[in-house]
Amino acid sequence: MDEQTRGFRSAIFGGFNREDVLHYIEETDTKYYTETAELRSQLTEAQSAMNELRTQNEALTAKNAELLERLGEMTLDTDKIRAQLDQIESGFSLQAIEIATGNTLATKSEISGRKRTTADVLCGVMAQAMVGDFMKQISTRMATKISTGQSVAVRFTIDPGSAINMDTEINNIMPLSDILVSWVKRHAKNGKYHTQGRTSTLLAFSDIFVDNSMEDGMQSDVNDFALALYQYLKGLNLSVSRTITGNSIDVIIY
Repeated sequence: MDEQTRGFRSAIFGGFNREDVLHYIEETDTKYYTETAELRSQLTEAQSAMNELRTQNEALTAKNAELLERLGEMTLDTDKIRAQLDQIESGFSLQAIEIATGNTLATKSEISGRKRTTADVLCGVMAQAMVGDFMKQISTRMATKISTGQSVAVRFTIDPGSAINMDTEINNIMPLSDILVSWVKRHAKNGKYHTQGRTSTLLAFSDIFVDNSMEDGMQSDVNDFALALYQYLKGLNLSVSRTITGNSIDVIIY
C-alpha cells in the first residue's frame, strides 16, 4: 500500500475515521440487501396466495352461476307443478259441486243439446254455501260464549303514593289481595278464572269468564263487570280508577 493511500485512510473527516465510515457503509449495504431479499420473498408469497385466491374465486363464481341456473330451472318446474295442482283441484271442486247440486244446476245449451252447468248458478250455490257455513260458525261461537262466558282480564295496581298495599287488611276483614280474589271467584261464571301473578303492589287475573246472559233484553259485557267491580271497591271506602281496553280492565288503587 503506497503512502498516499495509507495517509488517506488514516485521515480524519468531520470527526470520523474513514475506515470506520467505510465499515458502516458496508454493513448498511449488507443489511439493505438482506431486508430487500426478505421483502421480495414475502412479495412472491403474497402474489402466489393472491393468485390462488383468484383461482378459487373464479371457481366459486362459476359454481354460483351453475347453482343459480339450476335454481331457475327448479323454480320453473315448481311453477308448472303448482299450475297443474291448481288445475286438478279446480276440476275436483267443480265436479264435487255438480254432484252435490244435481240436475238443478244444469241448463240447456243453445250450442248443443247437452246440459251444462252455468257459472252464474255455480257462483250462487257457492255463495249460499259460504254464507251458510259462516252463519253456522257464528251461531256455534255465540252458543259457546253463552255457555262458558266471556273471557276478561283484570289488573289491579297499587299507586306508588298509596298508604296501603295488597297485604293491608281492609276493614279488619282480610288482606286486600284475598278480598279481590274472593270477589273475582264469586263473580266469575262457574268460578272459572286464572291468576297470573301477585306482588305487594300488583295482582293480575286472566281468563275470568264473565256471565254475558241477557237481562231485561240487554246483554251484559265487560263494562258491566267493570262497573260492578268499581262499585264494590268504592263500598270498601277505597279510592280507585279504572280503564277498559277491549276485554281488559286496569284498576288503580290509590
